[in-house]
Parts: sequence; structure tokens; C-alpha cells
Amino acid sequence: FVNGSSWALPIGYRRFDAAVAVFTLHHWGDHDLSMSNVVKSLRPNASFIVVEVDGDRLNAHGHSCTSKCLTDVLTPYFNDVVLRRKFPLIIAIAKSPKAPTP
Repeated sequence: FVNGSSWALPIGYRRFDAAVAVFTLHHWGDHDLSMSNVVKSLRPNASFIVVEVDGDRLNAHGHSCTSKCLTDVLTPYFNDVVLRRKFPLIIAIAKSPKAPTP
């Protein structure tokens, strides 16, 4: 378990097989910087799971993500992104990070 800011993760390169973000992605201001750090921390066949309130189905006053938001944030960094819904949640399962710059 590692606790840190998404834009400045206190970890080494390719250290994890998986990472999880629960109810936080909508707070990440600079998605590019944050996602670059997440991808750098993941091994080549790793998974990144994001759980958020489904903003397409529920108005959570800015505390949610839509399917477009998750797709736009994750697809530049992962080869495989699947979205699943279980009201009131939207879950993104992103696999096989694209090669990061060390």
C-alpha cells in the first residue's frame, strides 16, 4: 500500500501489477501528469481500476465521472479500456499500459 498524490507518486518505475483509484479521479486536476505517473509505476501487463459515481446517470455535483471522461483520460495511456456499470457506479478496467517514458 502506497499513499501519495497522483501527480507526484513516491514510488519507483514499474513497481506494481495493479493500481486502484476509488472516488478520486474526478479530483485529479492535471490528468496528463497524473496518468503519466500512474503508468510509470505499473508493470507492462498491469491493470488500473477506477471506480467513480456514474455521472451519466446521477448528478453528484461534480463528484463523478462520465463514460466520456473515463475513456478520454484512460485510452491515451492504456491499450485496453473496458467500462462497466453497476448503479450508481461506473468502473473502468484499464489493462496493458502503453510504454511510459522512464
